Amino acid sequence: MNRLLTVAWVILLLMSHSARAEKTLAWNALKVQAHLDGEGRLHIVERHDMLFTGAWNGGWRTFRNDRSQELVVESVTRIDAAGKPHLLANVIADAPSRWAKGKSGKIHYKSWGRGDEALVLIHGWSCDMNYFAEQVPHFSDRMRVITIDLPGHGKSAAPEIEYTQALFADSIRAVLDKARVRRAVLVGHSMGMPVARQFYRMYPKRTAGIISLDGSVKAMITDPKVIEGFLANLRGPGYKAAATRMIDGMLAAAPDSRYKKEIRETMLSTPQHVVAGAAKGMFDLTLWNDDPINVPTLLINAPSPMWSAEYEQYARQLIPNIEYVTVPGVSHFLHTEKPAEVNAIIDAFLKKNSLLKPRNRT
Repeated sequence: MNRLLTVAWVILLLMSHSARAEKTLAWNALKVQAHLDGEGRLHIVERHDMLFTGAWNGGWRTFRNDRSQELVVESVTRIDAAGKPHLLANVIADAPSRWAKGKSGKIHYKSWGRGDEALVLIHGWSCDMNYFAEQVPHFSDRMRVITIDLPGHGKSAAPEIEYTQALFADSIRAVLDKARVRRAVLVGHSMGMPVARQFYRMYPKRTAGIISLDGSVKAMITDPKVIEGFLANLRGPGYKAAATRMIDGMLAAAPDSRYKKEIRETMLSTPQHVVAGAAKGMFDLTLWNDDPINVPTLLINAPSPMWSAEYEQYARQLIPNIEYVTVPGVSHFLHTEKPAEVNAIIDAFLKKNSLLKPRNRT
């Protein structure tokens, strides 16, 4: 009964808002997840696909009833005057672009909230900021959040230069300077983790913590000949076919979703010199050292033979203040597949380590 009242309350709220603004609202699909925690609290997450008519381009909206229930608008489609649908992808797409100047030229970033501390979301190899669409609305409600397109990726400048981990780390520094952020918790997906680690090496006093989403703290390939063969495929005339096979293999275990299609398209549209250059920087064996990470660090992994017991032992020796979590039933892009679970793990880590102040909304 409480659940029905909750849904009815939300519908009435939305319909009353729509009536005042002369808009109409229709449900396309509804998914409900429920979880009973160890203290007997029921947590309900509802995911809706919605159709909206009118001029509203609001993207993500979250409606809360109480601490144990949450309604998340997963996607919104606006119907224009001609009856044509326009998918409003996420809150990232709706936010204004901002720019910092780095060694590679213009660096594209977006920011929510104010304050001198922030949660900084760093995408992986050949991707862009848009795949944190499930994280931004969740965390920006309570803390400052910044997303970045690393040099050569997304809307950032892509000159013909060396795409080293140091370049990527310095681009984050440039963004933090422009955004007037003193310290940050860095969330790195895949290649974003070694980028975050390099930032920590270069700017330890500006690193409050590190969170890895299926990224590594240890070199996965150590044979220089294997690395060179991999890079040769990315540099050569058969690059497109080689990249397609590699990306399709990476996404093979991912569930079918709009993210899977968009990730594939984005990775294949990243300029070849950036793809090859970033891979070269990522596999630079001189960077994969045993220097410790002395800030609170959370490693969230998908099930994979790469994350063996030996790897976990190495990570625990490298990082004194570590939390190590494996999320079942996900693939490499785990934060797009089980966002509620991943976000909850990050929430608990931030709270436990007293990281990040509440955002300034002014």
